[in-house]
Amino acid sequence: MNEANLGGTRRLYYEDSHMKQAEATVLEVRQTAKGFETVLDQTPFFPEGGGQPCDRGTINGLSVLHVKERGETVVHLLPEELQAGQKVLCRIDWPYRFSLMQNHSGEHIVSGLVHAAYGYDNVGFHMGTDAVTLDLSGSMTREQVREIEIAANRIVWANLPVKAYFPDPETLKDLEYRSKLELTENVRIVEIGDIDRCACCAPHVSLTGEIGSIRLLDCQNYKGGVRISMLCGERALLQAEQTQDQISDLAVHFSVKLPQTAEAVHRLIEEHQKLTEERNRLSMELLRYKAAEVPEGDRLLCLFEDLHGEDLRYFANFAAGRNHGITAVFSPEGRYIVISPDKDVQAVNQALRKGLGAKGGGRGNMAQGSVPSSKEEIESFFKSLEITSIL
Repeated sequence: MNEANLGGTRRLYYEDSHMKQAEATVLEVRQTAKGFETVLDQTPFFPEGGGQPCDRGTINGLSVLHVKERGETVVHLLPEELQAGQKVLCRIDWPYRFSLMQNHSGEHIVSGLVHAAYGYDNVGFHMGTDAVTLDLSGSMTREQVREIEIAANRIVWANLPVKAYFPDPETLKDLEYRSKLELTENVRIVEIGDIDRCACCAPHVSLTGEIGSIRLLDCQNYKGGVRISMLCGERALLQAEQTQDQISDLAVHFSVKLPQTAEAVHRLIEEHQKLTEERNRLSMELLRYKAAEVPEGDRLLCLFEDLHGEDLRYFANFAAGRNHGITAVFSPEGRYIVISPDKDVQAVNQALRKGLGAKGGGRGNMAQGSVPSSKEEIESFFKSLEITSIL
């Protein structure tokens, strides 16, 4: 079977995955809201599919905005109109395409090794801007993932051939291969030496050595299985360089050698935790000390304190231990807490909402919110309240 011509557009990327440019003839142009959908008689541009994004590049100097399939036809989205019958030159963004091939072929190796070792299937695959992710149907430890990484790179170093072909129906029936879907016709098989055979529609490298290197960056439990993040080739190299630069900066900052950087960071984290605990302890002591100045009684009390967040809440609780009536504490930005040991404070909160436009809520003996009012306006408001009706 002619694997490059299945009907519709002739797909030159099946003839040669390393083809960087080709001439073509415009067959059809249709204007849409996003641009001009352009069909060529043949194309080196891979449309999105199989987890791989579409190619980038130009057609007669026009940037290709997107490439997709419509049945057996490949459709290119362009910003300007070309004419039917026009001869054009297609140039793909080769560094981008090659990076996609490196990462996709690397994913096949990793998925194939996992399948052979543990019987797990690749149930999800995404080529993102930060990393490639593959979702596997079973759980793995980090040690097992590291073993797969080493085995995958040994396959890269072996420089095994990568073969892509369309087997005839009779051959396909007896062929064992990995696939997420049940396929019956026009099935394209990608073989990597004798270690993996998988159905795939995307361009791949010709030899595993072209992948360069495979790095498995992270693994985490995901939907009953595991999600592995990985990078291959140039992207793996750039990521490793970035990580190395960051570790080197930390080593300089801590005045340690590179292998001691992690230990220095852990030591800093422990010191920070101890300081945080000490800060919290001293903060509680200070808040208790400040609350001790609140006069004891059983009345409606309005206080202003330069406190924020949890400190405001803790102070209000301590103050309520001395004033058995209702205590309202306000921060400089207008946050407030109204609290009482045993009285319902919702009448005060409703008065704040009605009189000062406060926003907030609560129930029973505690309410909180914020008011868009000054200290003077709040003090004046509390003086005007009917204390006896509230208490």
